[in-house]
This record gives sequence, C-alpha cells and structure tokens, in this order.
Amino acid sequence: MKTLDLDPIPSRNRSVHLDVVAAGSTMTADALAVPVLAGQPTPAILGGVDLAALARAGFTPDVGKAVPFPSVNQPVLVAVGVGDPEQLTVARLRDAAAAFARAVPQDAALAVRVPAIAQVPVADAAAAIVEGVLLARYQFSFKSVAAGPVAVESLVLEAPEGAVDDVRAGATRGLASARAGMLGRDFASCPAGLLTASRLAELAVQIGAESGLKVECSTAGR
Repeated sequence: MKTLDLDPIPSRNRSVHLDVVAAGSTMTADALAVPVLAGQPTPAILGGVDLAALARAGFTPDVGKAVPFPSVNQPVLVAVGVGDPEQLTVARLRDAAAAFARAVPQDAALAVRVPAIAQVPVADAAAAIVEGVLLARYQFSFKSVAAGPVAVESLVLEAPEGAVDDVRAGATRGLASARAGMLGRDFASCPAGLLTASRLAELAVQIGAESGLKVECSTAGR
C-alpha cells in the first residue's frame, strides 16, 4: 500500500452544506429532529402522538433519547428528548443533537428545529446542534465509502420566529468548531507511520495558510 497516496486528515475533504431557514419553511432532508420537552405537550408536527404514546415505544423526553417515526415520506420525523427546559444547557443540547444523528445512521441529509428556550440563546443552541450532529457521525477512514454510518452531507436548521440571523451566526460558529474537533480527531487517529513529524509540519503550514495564519516550523536543535 502506498501511504503517500493517503490523506492523514480525511475529514478536511468531506464538505457539509449548512443552511438556515425560517420557521415554517419547506425543508429538503432525509430526517428532521423534533425536540420534545419534558412535562410539555409534544409538538404538533408529530401528529398528535403524545408522551404516553411515545413511552410505549420506549421513548422518554430525556437527553440522549431519540426515536424515528418510520415513513415512506421525507423527511422522517425523529422525536428527540431534550429534558427539562429549566435544566437545559448548551452541553445537554449538544448531546441531544448527537443522539438524533446516531438514531438515523443511514441518512445523509439532516434537519433540526432549533428550540426557543430562555436558558440557551438561539445562537448558542445552533452552534451546539451543529457540533453534536457532525461530531456524532465522525469516522476516521481512508476509504472513499466508509463502513457504518454514512457521512452527513447537509444540515438544515429551522430557526425560531425572527431568529434566522442569530441561528445562522451560531451555526457558522458551530461548523468551525466541529471542523476543528474533527481535525484533532484525525491527527489523533492517523497512524504514526503516515503522520510523520515532517508531514505534520507540512500540514500545519497548509492549514495555517488556508486559515489566514502564519505558521513557522523549526528543526530540532535550531
């Protein structure tokens, strides 16, 4: 096997189309995450399926729980637990988004309704959702088609009423953070025989230039 033909940071070449739409907009996606809050009525989009009915399917509105509604239509609706809104944090929302992404491992086009909750500003919520979805589906692989869950190719966020700009700003920040996280995982996962010290220096210079940063590398003893 010619290791020189392998990219030690494959996540950099996997693009994700990120879009933000206003509440009520038509979304093109394979699966749509619908946040379900503890102690509150389920969203109308679930067609009258209440918490009692969801419980019979093994779902509770806790962070980490997600259940898809099998359907021939798209997007498939996925009830996603976000817990008690009074206890919701950015970290818990990120975990909820990750649970959604793992619940539909064969869907590449995902969409999420950003919840409007006082405890978490919508921009921070959007950032957490993007991070949770993308990092949950991260895989390190040199194969053009990796085994297991498919890569996320597109992610649409539906903003609460009047919050499109805030959600877009948060989503952009979340995408940058998720890319940085995936890059770090690439470096940690790449075999040492491929990611040598000199190759690491080359990549640092390359990534720095792409990011508008100046990178200086020195040899040992210099």
